[in-house]
Amino acid sequence: MVLANLHVPKESVYKQFIPKQQFYSHGHFTQAEKDIFVKGIERITLYAQLTRDNTNMDTYRDDVKTYEEIAVFLLEIRKTANLDKIARLMMEAIPYPMILIGKYEEQYVFYGAHQRDNQLDEHKIVLEKMYQTGFMNHDTTFIEKINYRNLSKRNLNAFYDDYIQAIIQYNLEIRNVKGTENNAETLSEMERLEEKIISLRGRLKRESHFNKKMELNMKIKRTEKQLKQMEEEHV
Repeated sequence: MVLANLHVPKESVYKQFIPKQQFYSHGHFTQAEKDIFVKGIERITLYAQLTRDNTNMDTYRDDVKTYEEIAVFLLEIRKTANLDKIARLMMEAIPYPMILIGKYEEQYVFYGAHQRDNQLDEHKIVLEKMYQTGFMNHDTTFIEKINYRNLSKRNLNAFYDDYIQAIIQYNLEIRNVKGTENNAETLSEMERLEEKIISLRGRLKRESHFNKKMELNMKIKRTEKQLKQMEEEHV
């Protein structure tokens, strides 16, 4: 249902099962990474490959980036633990941008990350910041926003950037932020504050000294206030 609702050109659809080995052997995983990959994944399916031939979108090349195709993968997982790690391993192993859809039971999560050419090895890429939506139902309005028909067709890079921007915008909206001059920077700062709060709360639980607990509590409140101010500024 979710994949069909992406409405990619039928000429691009493969629906091809990909053995896990094809990723961890090509990606040169460590033994620990291979274990995470094998134990966490039920099935990997290459749903579609978007190319110039089947989309009529131009390829893209500049000084640091080459986009000649975009792959759409469905990743069916056995458990949610280490999913971010698995997604990163997959995207680093494949030398072209990926629309990666994770599926756990009847919930879906969307991943994406721009890539740069590796100047030291032409067969490898450098993965930029990875974005994800968190799990959602199959009938979410987000699917419509990343519908093939609604994304830029100027070239493959513009198309993929629209996908990334949709994920960023979604993450701001669930934080009650409608939009800013630079959505990526705003989201990055909000995520930094959220991670700081989680870290401080973890320290607070482990702390036994009363004065230090008071100090940590004050830091948590200040950071929460910063986060709240960001939300209020961009409502």
